[in-house]
Amino acid sequence: MTSYAEPRIGHDGFTHILVVCDGDRDGDEAALKLAVTAIDVAQCDGRAVPHVDVLCVIEPEPGEDFIRTLGGASPERLEATRHKERSASIARSISAAGLPDTTPLKIVSGKGFVEIIRHAMAASADLVIKPAAKVGGLHAQIFGSKDLHLLRKCPCPVWIVRPFPDGDAAQALSGTPVVVAAVDFDRDAEGAGDTP
Repeated sequence: MTSYAEPRIGHDGFTHILVVCDGDRDGDEAALKLAVTAIDVAQCDGRAVPHVDVLCVIEPEPGEDFIRTLGGASPERLEATRHKERSASIARSISAAGLPDTTPLKIVSGKGFVEIIRHAMAASADLVIKPAAKVGGLHAQIFGSKDLHLLRKCPCPVWIVRPFPDGDAAQALSGTPVVVAAVDFDRDAEGAGDTP
């Protein structure tokens, strides 16, 4: 079991940000631009610049590998192809967002929220930024959103970003994104010794 240091968020701000990309250009760039904003804010405040890692979790659709294997592709070749395609796509998004080309990018295969939590714990990330998952179909209605699993189980704050399409009236009128936050008062009170 990997030990996990509780993130310390205070006057020092965030020190390690994990940005999760899924290969969707708009969502990836929105999440990466928030990481750039966090870096800019830290620099303006004279704080240490947070370290940013980028993670992409490839979660094949049920039956996808079986169908492609019938076509003659080996599982190793399928995974290598997926990694290559995602790597190129996310590298373009990293550059477009304004992060340096040397930003660490890791592409893994597995269950999305599990891999994100695993990497957040291993890196002692104190913030995860992720584009909102596109939810649809019977599977999502029965088992729920993968983002909800992440929000419930991740040991650090998670910022789910919903990119606005160009020309969206709500965004144009407000000029500011809408942020919804959840605070676990029981956990905060236990740490401060305020509970009986």
